[in-house]
Amino acid sequence: MKLVNVYKNIWLADITGTMSVFINKKIEDTMNAYIEKKFDPVTVGVLTVCEDNVFEKPKKEFGTGMEVVSSQSIHIRAGLNDGPPDHNAPYGDPNDVRRYIGAIKSLEMLVGLKDTVIVHCWGGVSRSTFVVAAYIALKEGLSIHKSVKKLRKVYPHTNPHPKHYLEWDKIKADWR
Repeated sequence: MKLVNVYKNIWLADITGTMSVFINKKIEDTMNAYIEKKFDPVTVGVLTVCEDNVFEKPKKEFGTGMEVVSSQSIHIRAGLNDGPPDHNAPYGDPNDVRRYIGAIKSLEMLVGLKDTVIVHCWGGVSRSTFVVAAYIALKEGLSIHKSVKKLRKVYPHTNPHPKHYLEWDKIKADWR
């Protein structure tokens, strides 16, 4: 695993090809061990953008599909799927625009609170890169496509699932 600084204090975890054989719990364990070795954990925030099945007990009070994970650093899990909508999901549709907004606002909060913010998903290609690209687009007033292109220059694995782009107009409209 390696970390790539992609924007200000935001880093993407490059786990493509090395970590995808593990389930998300193992990725989080490995991530936490890596953080403890390389950083002062108090200065680090982590945003895990994961499938709903990773949640032990999703906590609705932190937003739809959000869960705060106890650790020395602030570690937030945001439920966001690459698959089709599931309107019968037990904790609400994992593709609901509120999930995107929750993930992006969590990233914004971590950026304001921590020296280093690490964003990761299962493969480091789709969900995490879309959330970071959306954050950059909203902060810099870019289109989502220009933001993805900008991110891809520093993080070549950037390849958000096409369905994420379909939510962009709703995300922009609901932002703030």
